[in-house]
Amino acid sequence: MGTAWNAVTAVIATVMGLAPHVLHHVGLFAGAAFVIGPAISNPEPADAPRPARTPSPVEHSAHHTG
Repeated sequence: MGTAWNAVTAVIATVMGLAPHVLHHVGLFAGAAFVIGPAISNPEPADAPRPARTPSPVEHSAHHTG
């Protein structure tokens, strides 16, 4: 009976000892999913600003002379 009780308490202690570490990683993944989720799952609206385009050398020189 003593050996079985020791085994049960060892399993409980192992789970209780590992739980904070495992939950720490779950929290990091959940936090990352919460932050990045909307950025990758929402379609881009039609009126969203477009990224700036690098001007060609001709356009750039016209900017300085014009």
